[in-house]
Amino acid sequence: MARITGYSYIPKVYKNPDTNQFVQVYLPMISVRVSINLGQISPSFDAVADSGSERNLFPIFLAKYLRIDFGKTKPNRDGFFHLFKSIKFDEKGQFVYIEE
Repeated sequence: MARITGYSYIPKVYKNPDTNQFVQVYLPMISVRVSINLGQISPSFDAVADSGSERNLFPIFLAKYLRIDFGKTKPNRDGFFHLFKSIKFDEKGQFVYIEE
């Protein structure tokens, strides 16, 4: 039986550079942990599940924690979405569902 986990969108406050006004934006945040070569696993942290992103903005503190030398890495677009049976974004209900 497949396991489905749901995560609420979380409000984040950003300053709009055009208007200098602060705005509240709801983002699909999920709790993740990462490792390199199935070694040491990082503590849990929140990450934005963004299916339209062209880049991975990997927090540098995690790279240091996992001793990742980015000078030796090659770009790779695989890594998250292909690991699951399905990932569904409910924009109206502000939930993201991940099916294992």
